[in-house]
Amino acid sequence: MRPKIITTLAVLEALLSLAYLSVTVFCIWMIYGPYSSSAYIIRFTDVALWTATSVTFLFAFLSGVAAVGLLRMKLWGYWIAVILNSAIAAIFFCVSVNNGFGMEGLSVTAVFIVFAVPYWLPAVRLALRHPLE
Repeated sequence: MRPKIITTLAVLEALLSLAYLSVTVFCIWMIYGPYSSSAYIIRFTDVALWTATSVTFLFAFLSGVAAVGLLRMKLWGYWIAVILNSAIAAIFFCVSVNNGFGMEGLSVTAVFIVFAVPYWLPAVRLALRHPLE
């Protein structure tokens, strides 16, 4: 039987995957939407939007894979989730440092740190290494 904390983390990871996927759809809408031919959008912005679309789709895919791995009680799902969530928290922390620790940057960084911290709890690691106990 799967521990409740693993199920909770898997559901949160799946919701995070859906959030990344919605950002991907929004980026595609920004590229092909009604404002794409506007004079305010320059060619560099199109490249930046395609980069953001690719990165958020990659995060959505990896987060979905991690959620499936956690639901199946696989150790690889745990490690994908740890690496992905820690990397995203580190990215947002670096962005906050570069932008001077504004309130928006700190709040977004705190949200992503909240997603990363539970994976480092000893109970989560023990539940995945010894699933029958």
